[in-house]
Amino acid sequence: MDEKHAYESARKFVEARVDFFVHFLIYLFVNGVLFVINYRFSRGTWWFIFPLLFWGIGIFAHFLSVFLLSHSVKERWIRKKAQEIMQHHKPEDE
Repeated sequence: MDEKHAYESARKFVEARVDFFVHFLIYLFVNGVLFVINYRFSRGTWWFIFPLLFWGIGIFAHFLSVFLLSHSVKERWIRKKAQEIMQHHKPEDE
């Protein structure tokens, strides 16, 4: 059972990395399109900077959660919170 748990944990970690890279590629593509639209139709006002900046903050937070926040720290936190919720929602008669 330990090997299965290790595999599932590793799989979740890899999936989180893949999800980040997909998110980042979409960010680059969409903001590239917004830049082209902005450049082509309204050169005087550089509005594309706003979605670039605010979505970029979200990308940075996603990066931190995937690459800098240790996977084991996340797992421990999830386990702890799940136990707290289970204790809180325990039936009264037990």
